[in-house]
Amino acid sequence: MSIIEKALRQAQEPLLKPESPAVRTPQPVEAPAPAPAHSWKTEPAAGPSLPSAPAPSTKTLILVAAVVLASTAALVIGGAVWLKRTFSIRPAASARVPAAVLSPAAAESVASAPPTVSRPAAPARTASRSQPPTLTGVIEGTGAPAYAMLDGEIVQVGQAVGDWTLTEIAGGAVTIRRSDGTQTTLRLPE
Repeated sequence: MSIIEKALRQAQEPLLKPESPAVRTPQPVEAPAPAPAHSWKTEPAAGPSLPSAPAPSTKTLILVAAVVLASTAALVIGGAVWLKRTFSIRPAASARVPAAVLSPAAAESVASAPPTVSRPAAPARTASRSQPPTLTGVIEGTGAPAYAMLDGEIVQVGQAVGDWTLTEIAGGAVTIRRSDGTQTTLRLPE
């Protein structure tokens, strides 16, 4: 019984007339209901209520979880396969002689030898290298060093190909200088 209820009873007792001056029997005291922690009603509404959806069965939940797990595994495995295929480095086809053409001893040594990667052959040039090299590719970007492919060799600014030194790479064109001071600008063929 709370203090307020006790005070109210004491205030009302003189006003109430006792039924009989006989011995009073103690009345059972009920504990008050705990006060809710929120302000909304917790009792169900008196009107008609909406039918509630039945709870899903355990089998349904297990089936949904299995489908989600299988889909996730398929996506992870597919992504790994895609990454491996995308970023794998495949060596260029080398000029190997098929093993069927070689003698058995030579075929065995070729089969056990590691694969080789070959660069494309440089175009034939005169012995003096007085002509400028042929530009076959340019790689340039922001913040990264630029490269040019001259006569099949990948070079940076400051490196030489024959008598020619690469001095500048800009706008898809390269500037080269020969050892005698002659300067030439090369552009990619269209």
